[in-house]
Amino acid sequence: MFFITGLGALLWFLIRVIPKPSRAAYPCMRAAAPVASAFVLYVLGLFATAAFFKKSKRLFSQSRHALASIFLLAGIFSAMLTTFTSDKPLYAGIQDFTQDVNNPVGTARGIYPGRVVMIHDPNATDETCNNSSLSDGYFQSVNNNQAVVDQMVSAAIRLLTGTTTDANAWNAIFRHYNQNHEKGNVGYSSSEKIFIKINATSGWDGNFNTSTLEPNRYNGYYISETSPQIVLSVLRQLIDTLGVPEGNIYIGDPMKHIYQHSYNLWHAEFPDVHYLDNDATYNNRGREQAVKSTTALIYYSDRGSILKTGSWNNANSGSPVTQDYLYQIYEQADYIINIPALKGHARAGITLFAKNHLGSNIRDDAKHLHMGLVNPDNYPSTLNPRYNMGMYRVQVDLMGHALLGGKELFYLLDGLWGGSESIDPPRKFSSTPFNTEFSSDWSSCIIVSQDPVAIESVGFDLLRNEFVTSFPFPQMGGVDDYLHQAADNTCWPAGITYDPNHPTGTTPLHSMGVHEHWNNAASKQYTRNLGTGDGIELIIARTWQGKNTDWSLSTNWSGGGVPGENDYAYIYAPIADANPKPAYPFQPVISASTTATCRNLSVMPGASLVINPGQALTVNGDLFNTGTLTIESDAVNNSGSLIVKGSSTGIITYNRVMPDSLYHYLSSPVSCTGNTLPGDYGSFYLWDEVQGDWAITTDYVPGKGYTTGTPSTGNTLSFTGTVITDDIITIEASSPYSDVMEEGDSYASRQFVTGRSGSGWGGGGWNLLGNPYTSALNVSAFIDENYSETAADNQFDPNYVALYLYNGSTYSYIGYSTGWDVDNPTELSQTHIQAGQGFFVLANNNNSSFTFRRSTMQGHANVTLHKSAKAKDPWPGLELKVNCNGKKSSAMIVYNDQMNVGLDPGYDVGLYDSGADIDVFTTLAAGNNTVNYARQALPAWGADTITVPLGINSKKGGTVTFSARTVPLDNYRFWLEDRLTGSVIELGVNSYSAVIPAETYGTGRFFLKAGTTITSIVPVIAIPDELDVRIWVSSWNTLSIEGEISDRATCTIYDISGHIILEAQLTDTNLNTVSLPVVANGIYVIKITDGNKVATKKVFL
Repeated sequence: MFFITGLGALLWFLIRVIPKPSRAAYPCMRAAAPVASAFVLYVLGLFATAAFFKKSKRLFSQSRHALASIFLLAGIFSAMLTTFTSDKPLYAGIQDFTQDVNNPVGTARGIYPGRVVMIHDPNATDETCNNSSLSDGYFQSVNNNQAVVDQMVSAAIRLLTGTTTDANAWNAIFRHYNQNHEKGNVGYSSSEKIFIKINATSGWDGNFNTSTLEPNRYNGYYISETSPQIVLSVLRQLIDTLGVPEGNIYIGDPMKHIYQHSYNLWHAEFPDVHYLDNDATYNNRGREQAVKSTTALIYYSDRGSILKTGSWNNANSGSPVTQDYLYQIYEQADYIINIPALKGHARAGITLFAKNHLGSNIRDDAKHLHMGLVNPDNYPSTLNPRYNMGMYRVQVDLMGHALLGGKELFYLLDGLWGGSESIDPPRKFSSTPFNTEFSSDWSSCIIVSQDPVAIESVGFDLLRNEFVTSFPFPQMGGVDDYLHQAADNTCWPAGITYDPNHPTGTTPLHSMGVHEHWNNAASKQYTRNLGTGDGIELIIARTWQGKNTDWSLSTNWSGGGVPGENDYAYIYAPIADANPKPAYPFQPVISASTTATCRNLSVMPGASLVINPGQALTVNGDLFNTGTLTIESDAVNNSGSLIVKGSSTGIITYNRVMPDSLYHYLSSPVSCTGNTLPGDYGSFYLWDEVQGDWAITTDYVPGKGYTTGTPSTGNTLSFTGTVITDDIITIEASSPYSDVMEEGDSYASRQFVTGRSGSGWGGGGWNLLGNPYTSALNVSAFIDENYSETAADNQFDPNYVALYLYNGSTYSYIGYSTGWDVDNPTELSQTHIQAGQGFFVLANNNNSSFTFRRSTMQGHANVTLHKSAKAKDPWPGLELKVNCNGKKSSAMIVYNDQMNVGLDPGYDVGLYDSGADIDVFTTLAAGNNTVNYARQALPAWGADTITVPLGINSKKGGTVTFSARTVPLDNYRFWLEDRLTGSVIELGVNSYSAVIPAETYGTGRFFLKAGTTITSIVPVIAIPDELDVRIWVSSWNTLSIEGEISDRATCTIYDISGHIILEAQLTDTNLNTVSLPVVANGIYVIKITDGNKVATKKVFL
């Protein structure tokens, strides 16, 4: 027999391990390895013994007696080693699970394969219950919060199926079952029967009052078994939610009785359900006797070699057992919902779904099946220990039988009142997450799955982690042997073929699910959680407890503390009048400085969540909101932020507190209900770029910007609607230009869209957009999405690659960051656009479109228009400030070796002129365009060779004072040159004041330079006969001449043939404008003459 077993073990090990070496770590392979290795040693020993004896015989025949004796002794010793045996088991007593950590075996099952969901909520049970009297039994309503239990069941089935409603969850469960049982993609049919199998361990004769059908105390307590409140929740779901007829539902533990307290609870709501009892005596008490079948058989796969009729003290006695009859309900039911209690077991180690079916046969008890368990005669008996891995386990047959495990719709484990042993009372658990508020508490959980092996594996891990030294039944060797075998047939014992549906093993069972052990008791992570394998995914939901309103307080959450980025969070409405106590008295507010996060978030009916100004919540998966979710902002500096990376259902409210001043640009951060903007604040205006004017509107378009006037009530603008979860939002822009603007192009030579020339200038290509999200928008990411060095793919005008914001009086821009912490009305050092913020962009042409991507959302909650955030590592350069008659403006000049003296789009940012009393700007050092820049970026190398023209626009004129903040550039210092007075001043050290006349516009007087000393700055003297003016076409019908001229100056326009088209007298103001005649498109020459000074320029008209 050993030879056959050993050879089989060796071949089995080699066949399984050679193709996949990792299988060597499987417990079944570890069980086979000693047998295989022993067989190899045995065979080698036989050959060695034979060789020694043969050699000894030859030496004796040669009369070499001494040497022959040595070989004879060696042969005798080899024979002794070969035939030596030990009765020591391969695995004995306590099992070591460390080698099984995150090493899955089997094939995961379920809509989400291998998913197990655990809902833990201490509000479900009364921690003060002592379970010592009938009125205070753990099963009584006074010790259970039925509303909380109902919510737990609802949350569990939704998480299990990834659905948003209970009805959809049940439909998904039934469809998945039917598809996998050759019934097609169909849900529940109203003619189908459902059997709810409960665990009623204590309901045997002598353990209950036959008059009242209530349990008697067992050793002074009541035994842990299926909670009636769980069953009531399932009944409500099946009948009220799914619409199952009451008469199609059966409940019971056919070998036992239904207690009166359970019957009263269920029957009061559902009188037409069938309540099954083992005894016909109680038919007059609303029960029905469970009928024994004469045809339904289960055949045990040991085929009589292991199971015996046995006795309670010696299971390995009596006659062999090969089969059992079942109750008729197992034949009649279309589906079974098995609801065991979470308990340890002195014979099996644990008793969950498979063990719950030991009571499904029609005998008086199940002692004849005990030899299929790890300790058949009750721990700590050593009479018939079966601690080895790779032994016949009766649970595999029960799980694989077509009428038992084969009909189980899904798996719901009652962990409300978990216990240490099948006939022990509920025990308080001291391990996480059950000790959140107290050092120990009732287990208060529900666990569900569609994978029978996975859920038993999780239940086992929970029990073996809880019961270690006291009630150490789960620590026995071989407890999870049946899970390995149910998962993978390579773990089956030699000579055993599991087929409980036939008298002989003609149709072996396939993998019934996946088994593994978690990584550790603290984090409880399986391979699908870790992303390292195809094993179990355990979801332990975080349920809001509401001790106070603080989201970030760990005791406000069950399931293991404050939700993390991979946790599923549930928020329920307060329950004021409830047994045993009120639940969730406070609703959560995200108000702490830490950023809140979770994977999925469910805000249930009647519940609420508030995100305060300056706070942020990131939902990495889906948001399900059937309650109230509100995002707040304030008038000064911040807003709440919500990022949803998956899908979102339900309505949220975003309260935008508006500044006192009018006409701030804004956008709706939600998809407004009915695509209509809020009507209780005042009128909304949409910028019409084609007309260059504002138009009143009520229509909401995501990504569009708006402005609004005086509020009708208060200063809070409430946007109500759904969270926008579109990955891409595209806004078509408009522009008067049809051609593509490239670096160095002149605006005077641009081509117009048909109908947009002359009086059709409109808004000049400026389009008002708005952040469409409930969180901050990353500006650099938005620019990267819409700007391209390839001109045809670029959506921005290359001179204005930035976002322009309006604060009620001036425009400010946000472009690529140069690291500066600026404090001026022209540039904002922010890196993000806040939720609800509108902004202008200048389109490249009439074919431009701007794209928002959801990936550009970030949880920056304290970004504002008026207050800059701190920055790090600013580029060298200076922030030049001017003050004229109390009005201020500024311009930036920065240096970086990746920049050049020409246009650097996104870093050279054009000035959006708002008509302020004073504007300061620069023009390109390369001098190849006519754009005024609010920021100019230059190369650091050779900075002392670059002269930057500095321009000032001021209608009123007066004394202007220059100052600067600087960041050092090597050994250079920054100098301001006034060519009118010949003055050179070091900026950042000194300020400089100069008088400018009214109507001062443009460049020519002031310049900026970098140099090591003042002597390195050589003042430039204007050439006497060269007129220092700047000429450009400022719109289709206006020519602008900027610079100092006298009232004798004239402007003459020639066509390309030299014919005079127009002559005009100019004035001695700093800015002259000339209305242009209607002429054919082409090149024209502009000549400005002032005495003996002349300036000319070619333009396109």
